[in-house]
Amino acid sequence: MNEATFESNIKAEIKKILPFLTDFNISQQLYIKIGHKTVEINGKYKDYTSGRLDVLVSANEKNLLIFELKQPSIDITEEDIEQGLSYARLLEQMPPLLVTSNGKCTQIFKTYDKTELKSDIKNKIDFENPNGAEIVFDSFRGRIKASEWKTIEEAPGVRSREWMFEDIESEIVDGALVEVSQGHRTPIQYLETDHKFEENIQAGEFLVFQIDGGGLSVYQYKTDSEVSFALETHKGEIMCLYVLKESGVRGEIVECERPGFSSAKLVTVPHRSKRMEETEIPDNFWVAIEMLDKGIEENLPVEIMDLNEESPWE
Repeated sequence: MNEATFESNIKAEIKKILPFLTDFNISQQLYIKIGHKTVEINGKYKDYTSGRLDVLVSANEKNLLIFELKQPSIDITEEDIEQGLSYARLLEQMPPLLVTSNGKCTQIFKTYDKTELKSDIKNKIDFENPNGAEIVFDSFRGRIKASEWKTIEEAPGVRSREWMFEDIESEIVDGALVEVSQGHRTPIQYLETDHKFEENIQAGEFLVFQIDGGGLSVYQYKTDSEVSFALETHKGEIMCLYVLKESGVRGEIVECERPGFSSAKLVTVPHRSKRMEETEIPDNFWVAIEMLDKGIEENLPVEIMDLNEESPWE
């Protein structure tokens, strides 16, 4: 494979992850700042023959992500992940995502805190008959029991039922099963307390919004993809999940919380708020939400990263 063909393949893969980009640039030379010095990391095509290639993807003068690429015959290591995160964090404008891939295994990380966008739910849960289903979350594993369905007043088209482990106190860990109709969204919520919320998408096609210390991130994810996805939310962060109108099924989210929900303070964000405590909320987030609430899904004023595709680099 020559350099031109390889670069063409890289661009094809980027288009699968970022299909809404009509124009973007890739760079195999990264310039990072260390103190007052600027260091060049040369990732030209010849380096791929030795095992790894670092590619920076940008659009409209904004860095979007770093690809840490390896040959299909070479496994991705923790060292590779840390190397990619280090490059991303040292760039003057830090890209929000790191993607590592050898064609057989693709992982996606948030560069801000190394959160991996993946699911910890091993088996699909029957939302109508969830009792006895098994959930694996962090170091906890066990069968669950669930409450009856409840509607959410501020979120038409959404209902939920709480779950807890049969043998683990709910004060330690518990969660909810959340069902979202097509063309509807969950409430826009801000986490005030020191908890970990994880939203595991089990069914449906979603737009996932998150605002954290790194700014606004928007992901598109469909559950028939080979890539699994889970959204982690921590103290000081905002989340909202929208199910696309053309989703073949209602959205299903298996929500896990640690510690348990009873001690959590999850606040609904007032419409058009500029910030929640130290977390700034950009105007384009509200414009996108208002468009979706009117049923308009095209030409949203946000950059959307599509996580649906995974394919070999060969």
